[in-house]
Amino acid sequence: MTSSHLGWGGVCVALATLVACGSTFTDAGGDGGGGDDAGDDASASDGGEGGGGDGDVLDAAPEPCAKVGDTKYCHAAGGGDGVRTCMKDPGGSLFFGKCFALACDATAMPGANEVCVPGGDFTMGGLDGDGGTPIDPGTLPAHKITFRHRFYVDKFEVSVAEFAGWWTKSPRPMPADGALVFVSGLGAVRTWKNPTSALPDPGMSLAAGCNYSFANDALKSSASMNCVRIDAALAYCMSAGKRLPTEAEWEYVAQGVTTKNQFPWGDTMPDNSCSQAIDKDCYMTQTSKYPWLRPMATQGNTSLGVNAMAGNQAEWTLDFFPASGCAVSSKCYPGGALDPLADMDNGNGYVVRGGSWGSVADDVRTRTRQNFNPAQAASAGTIGFRCVRDER
Repeated sequence: MTSSHLGWGGVCVALATLVACGSTFTDAGGDGGGGDDAGDDASASDGGEGGGGDGDVLDAAPEPCAKVGDTKYCHAAGGGDGVRTCMKDPGGSLFFGKCFALACDATAMPGANEVCVPGGDFTMGGLDGDGGTPIDPGTLPAHKITFRHRFYVDKFEVSVAEFAGWWTKSPRPMPADGALVFVSGLGAVRTWKNPTSALPDPGMSLAAGCNYSFANDALKSSASMNCVRIDAALAYCMSAGKRLPTEAEWEYVAQGVTTKNQFPWGDTMPDNSCSQAIDKDCYMTQTSKYPWLRPMATQGNTSLGVNAMAGNQAEWTLDFFPASGCAVSSKCYPGGALDPLADMDNGNGYVVRGGSWGSVADDVRTRTRQNFNPAQAASAGTIGFRCVRDER
């Protein structure tokens, strides 16, 4: 599922028309001062000593570097301080990649209903000071994650109306086979692979809690879309120039970026009024058959204002669920420091995050993880999705 489509010398190689040439990571403009050599665990603020090159001018050839993961300061194309990371091209040569901005400053340009998320470090999994002991068996041990650039996350889960608008287009917009999906901080590449068969129709069963049948209802079509396979969710996002979040990105946003909240709003358990999160505990007290259809103005909000990251619908991520006993250093475990991605299919499906209207309160914590088999998604009234956008 992973193959390399990195270009050389500013040339795009086998990328879909949806992917800009900047995605080839060959813009090595400016010298950016001396890069650090701290290795893969370097902080996003570590690279180089002193002011950097502009990051906007293509050199005759990409600037070489010494070690994958090394960084140096630069000035991003849109303005603001940024970081360039040492990458590896398909032939094995090392070079400094494109300059990406870190801070969500005046140069950030979120789209409608997007929130800017700054780059930086955070501790994924576990609890602060607990020595990495998980809060429950499904939580990852505490480990440091570094995001090398800012990104944009949708404020809301994708709605029925939004998904239906894409689904019913003729022809339906679909990514080209081999289109770039995700490039990690270490240069690992995830590309789109066309499904071997047609995408199944969205779930229609009200008994299963599927929402697509509300597509023509002016009020109910604002509900979060569910009952879609991960490939359909990813295709929707990519048609808008976005993708699904990685598991690490999802947790980084949900826990508040600079905080370590157990829930998006803090450390207090959700109440039974469904005002903080629509979970099973509050759902059982409601007279409405479909409490997750209520307006999502304040529920599950993070400190950044990202909505419904606890309860309502659990959400797909790009990560495969690791195998039991998988080593932290392995590709099947999101333990690398730089924009990790669990990229080995172990037969456990994908990671879903956030819990749903069918989850107990303990399972809507920011660090709780679940896995789900995509083949079952057509009747999964508990799984929706949101998109993220890279600044490339």
